[in-house]
Amino acid sequence: MDFYRPSWIEISLDNFIYNFFAIKKKLPAGIKILAVVKADAYGHGAVPLSRKFLTAGGEFLGVSSIEEGVILRRAGIQAPVLILGSVYPYDTFPQIFEYNLTPTVASLLVLEELNRLALVYKRHLPVHLKVDSGMGRIGISPSRSIEVVKKIFNSNLFLEGIYSHLSSADIDRGYTLEQINTLKKIKEDLKREEINIPFFHLANSTAILRYPEAYFDLVRPGLLLYGLLPYKGAEKALLVKPVLSLKTKIVFLKKVPPGRRISYGGTFVTKRDSWIATLPVGYADGYSRFFSNQGEVLIKGKRAPVIGRVTMDMVMVEVTDIPGVNVGEEVVIIGQQGEERITVEELAEKIGTISYEIVCGLNKR
Repeated sequence: MDFYRPSWIEISLDNFIYNFFAIKKKLPAGIKILAVVKADAYGHGAVPLSRKFLTAGGEFLGVSSIEEGVILRRAGIQAPVLILGSVYPYDTFPQIFEYNLTPTVASLLVLEELNRLALVYKRHLPVHLKVDSGMGRIGISPSRSIEVVKKIFNSNLFLEGIYSHLSSADIDRGYTLEQINTLKKIKEDLKREEINIPFFHLANSTAILRYPEAYFDLVRPGLLLYGLLPYKGAEKALLVKPVLSLKTKIVFLKKVPPGRRISYGGTFVTKRDSWIATLPVGYADGYSRFFSNQGEVLIKGKRAPVIGRVTMDMVMVEVTDIPGVNVGEEVVIIGQQGEERITVEELAEKIGTISYEIVCGLNKR
């Protein structure tokens, strides 16, 4: 479909690959990297970024659902794709076999159904076992992990990996170390039983920077690959470059007198003769309504405040103090213009959320 509305996202493939190699350089030799490309690569475009990652030497991809895996397969991507979410309902399991996806086993029910289908399809399907080491979401209890591993070994499935998910790596070192030690103990117990698993994995972006003991055999960066910081000050541990910019253009410009209400509810009232620019982007595009009267954009390399409420399709900004502004002027909502930059992290902090939500909220419109 063609788009004619002057609002768009720019993705820097060069910055994406720069970040990949920066992460790779930080890791010891032999540690594999799984690119987390769920949620359309955090709103960055899963198909083109997956292709770029694999062309640059990446090997594994991670998605959240069967559907996301199917999108990659239909785009011609043949690399191993791990479904990080719990697979359900069971009548969708044939797609796992048909599209050669690697599911997560997080319960005995899933194990039994996948094993049944493996017999039907005559396939030694690779799976990864998810252990709940402290996230409290999905996964086998650590105390049952050895039992379940043995069940998988006695099934028609191939146990390619065992993994868990860190819940507080950015804020709680003690709890994070407990989670790391839980997975370490499982690995040691299996070694004593002479059971070898190709991949243990746990480290997310924060752990890649703060917890080398969490590397195991494979790491799973998400934010870092996209040039986003998993915690304040992370740039001191690893310099990454933002991959995404969000831009638009001024579509309407007007001069209004003092006392003029702007947007729904009149939450902003002009205090002087003011130049108001209208931008064709709104909360239906992922620019949150919480930016009403507190967001900023870049025009001619200067910050312009968002005034009034963000509407579904448009937003107004004041450009009174920026001379020479015209209809058609390029506006940066996320990214750099001149010496100024508005980061995803800045926007997230401004409205009390996390960078994940800002980028994942941007949609294909």
